[in-house]
Amino acid sequence: MRTIKKLFNLFKKNNIDSELTREQFKKLANEIRSLTELIGKIWIANNEFQTKLKRIQEEMDHLDQILEKRYFSYLPEKKKKELKRSLIISKQELIKCIQEAPCPTERKQ
Repeated sequence: MRTIKKLFNLFKKNNIDSELTREQFKKLANEIRSLTELIGKIWIANNEFQTKLKRIQEEMDHLDQILEKRYFSYLPEKKKKELKRSLIISKQELIKCIQEAPCPTERKQ
């Protein structure tokens, strides 16, 4: 019984670790960057929102730079999990923005 539990815990740990790789973070950053570009085209008339989108894109660029540095691998697992959770929440909020986008025209189709 202990062996099964050890194997399960090992699998669980490896699964979590695989989700915290540089590639996973790069993928999330690229998805967020793509969403901001799309939203920027939809919400073109809102200058304040455009400024926020630009800031998000700059943060994703900064994240890419951090991911290229060696010290990323030394970040504690807890910090990586927090970062990933934050990126997922940001992605979900951006998707909401797309869903709430104003109609491009007031003319009925």
